[in-house]
Amino acid sequence: FVDLEAAGSVTTSGLDCYHTTKKLARLSYAKPDKFPEELHVD
Repeated sequence: FVDLEAAGSVTTSGLDCYHTTKKLARLSYAKPDKFPEELHVD
């Protein structure tokens, strides 16, 4: 697992739009019959 937020990464979309990263949540793998659940790991 790479912590992109801690790395201070910046990314682009298009030619003139820049974004920083912010972790929202970690989710379990998607399955057809189950809604993803938030994972609480450090």
